Amino acid sequence: MHLFEITVRYAVISDIHANQKGLERVLDDIDIEGVDRIFCCGDVVGYGEYPNDVVETLIERNIPTVKGNHDVGVFSSKESDTWNPHAQEKIKVHRKLLIQSNKDWLGELPLYIVDDDLRFVHAMPPDSYSRYVFEVYKDRIFAGMLMKETPERISFVGHTHKLGLYKWNGSEMAKFSFVDDTMYLDSDSKYVVNVGSAGKPRGQENLTYIIYDSDRNCVTAKWVEMPEDYIC
Repeated sequence: MHLFEITVRYAVISDIHANQKGLERVLDDIDIEGVDRIFCCGDVVGYGEYPNDVVETLIERNIPTVKGNHDVGVFSSKESDTWNPHAQEKIKVHRKLLIQSNKDWLGELPLYIVDDDLRFVHAMPPDSYSRYVFEVYKDRIFAGMLMKETPERISFVGHTHKLGLYKWNGSEMAKFSFVDDTMYLDSDSKYVVNVGSAGKPRGQENLTYIIYDSDRNCVTAKWVEMPEDYIC
């Protein structure tokens, strides 16, 4: 499905994990950038202290959002039983904290969203909310199968909480790190872009998100300082 016909610059966030203060900082930065649309690749809840606030902010800002594994975990103990003890304990807390209307919103989130030649999914295209992209990358045959199954040229994911870019040229997949802020894309290759985390970074101190510019055919990594008084 096509949600929007014409979009030039997209901001893509993911893995907010109930960090309202972090989300506010990221959205402030996005507002300065003046993008056309914002998308969220899931894991709205889990870990942090403000699950209701984050859900309501996404609703108020009309940000299209897909379902992450922690969003599924609100409803499924079978899903959350595989997590580390801290994550399991926090999702139990969130099940109690979330008001019914916000639970309903989480429960209705789609597994993926397609906009023109872009796909937004939590973990790995075409529609996985739990499969890690770095594990798929190790199995080149399986990676190729998934990329061929995905019609869109660029997929945006989260899940790992770490920035990264994977390029599929039709026969093999290569991995790239964001050493520089902006990376330009080939028109004849497919990509999986990991947008990092807007709420619970791993391996670094800063929150992250991605801006995709369709005119320039490039993705730009953005780093935002985590609030000093927030523990997630």
